[in-house]
Amino acid sequence: MTAWPARMGVGPDLTMVLAAGRGPCDAGAIKELIMLRALSLFLLLACAGGAVAGLWGGSPEPDAKVAISGLSQQLFNDPDAPVIGNPHGTITIVEFTDYNCSYCRKNAPELDALLSAHPELRLVIREWPIFGEESTLAAAAALAAQKQGKYPEFHALLMATYGPTSEPAIRRAALAVGLDLPQMMQDIDSPEIYAHFERSDFLAEALGIAGTPSFVIGDRVIFGYLGRGDLEEILSDGGLLTKK
Repeated sequence: MTAWPARMGVGPDLTMVLAAGRGPCDAGAIKELIMLRALSLFLLLACAGGAVAGLWGGSPEPDAKVAISGLSQQLFNDPDAPVIGNPHGTITIVEFTDYNCSYCRKNAPELDALLSAHPELRLVIREWPIFGEESTLAAAAALAAQKQGKYPEFHALLMATYGPTSEPAIRRAALAVGLDLPQMMQDIDSPEIYAHFERSDFLAEALGIAGTPSFVIGDRVIFGYLGRGDLEEILSDGGLLTKK
C-alpha cells in the first residue's frame, strides 16, 4: 500500500513516511505549516467578522464593489484556479468553498444545474479549506487532481461525500476518477497548491468573506447557500444573464 504524504499532518505515521522515502524534517515542517495556517485563519475570520455582517443578506456593499474591481484579475482570471463549466464562458461566478462545509455540498448540485442550463457560464473555484486538516488535505488533493485534468470529476465526488472527507474517502474518489495516486501524492506537496490557499486567504480577507460557501457575482459578494433560482435571479438582476 502506498503511503500517504506527510505534508498534510494526517494519515500514516512517520515510519510509513520514511518508508516512502521522505525525511523526518518534512513531517515536522509541514505540521508547523498547518498550525500556522490554522492560526492565520482564526485571525483572518475574527477580523473579517464585522465586515461580513452586511453581506449575509446578499446586499452589495460599496467597499466590496471597490475591492472586486481592484482584484478582478486575481478573482476571475487566476490561471491556477480550477474552472468548472465553460472555461471560455463570458460570465464568471467565483465560489469560495470547503469540502467539509455542509452548505457547500448542498450547493454543488444547484451549481451543476445552473451550469448545465447556461453554457455561457464559468465557475471559478477558490479552494479555501477552513474546517481543519481534513479540509486542507481534500483541497490539496483536488488541486493535485487538476494537474491530471480530473478536477471537475474529483470535485464532484468529494462534494457528494457523506461524512468527513477523510484520507480513505479521498483515496476512493481518486481511484474512482482514474487518478495516478503516486503522482497525486507527489503533487500534493507542490508549493503552488499552498500558494493557492494563501491567495484564497488574501482574497477572502480583502472582500470581508468569513465563511463558506461565498460567491462573487458581478460586483457583489454573497455569503451562504444559493439555489439555482437564487443564482439566476442574482445574475439577472446584475444584467449578466437573461433567465430562461
